[in-house]
Amino acid sequence: MKKYMILVDETKAVEELVTEGMYDQSSDDVTSVNFPQPNPKREERETALFHSGAEMDKAGYWPGTIHDLLGFGIAQPDLQREFSIIALGSVCLLYGNRRYVAGLCEVAGGRRISLVCFDTTWGARCRFLGVRK
Repeated sequence: MKKYMILVDETKAVEELVTEGMYDQSSDDVTSVNFPQPNPKREERETALFHSGAEMDKAGYWPGTIHDLLGFGIAQPDLQREFSIIALGSVCLLYGNRRYVAGLCEVAGGRRISLVCFDTTWGARCRFLGVRK
């Protein structure tokens, strides 16, 4: 398992971090309204990518939040070209109270941040961002 040290800046709004990530496309729903700022901290965190939540828990990691995901996208911009990276630690309710989480992916050669329905079937190309407990 490869580990990645990233800077997570919860003092910034989601929109600021999306701009810093220089994504080619961004969902209009990736906002601080849908994902409010937590207790603002700015710190380095150890992260890793997993195939499942059970694998993540066994290795001693929590599901990453949207702020973790945005920090990861800034630090490792090209990994989302290999596979989609999902943050299960921040959930918002939209469109008839359906649960959505944020994900990084590649679309037509460009980098995109968007929302994914939590109740979807996750494909083999998905990885879940974990943060060391």
